[in-house]
Amino acid sequence: MSTPKTMQCINTLINTGIKNLKIFGYQNVTIHNICSDQVYRSMFYRMLKETYEQLPEIPVSSENIQSIKNYRNSIIILQRKINNNGGNIL
Repeated sequence: MSTPKTMQCINTLINTGIKNLKIFGYQNVTIHNICSDQVYRSMFYRMLKETYEQLPEIPVSSENIQSIKNYRNSIIILQRKINNNGGNIL
């Protein structure tokens, strides 16, 4: 079960993915098809992978560790849903 903070991160990642895909010219992307349409799903997955790789490695004592963990968990959850052909992402 996802925590409220993880769900907040998931929503942020999805909305950012939709915004970025629209910037790239995919005006019909929505929360309902970002993980089900083959093209959107593929591009969103790559965006998630790049975001995951760019998250900094923070020492355990850092105040931001939980936030980073929430984003990492959220990315993993979304990637699994994409790998399972989308479906209901929220």
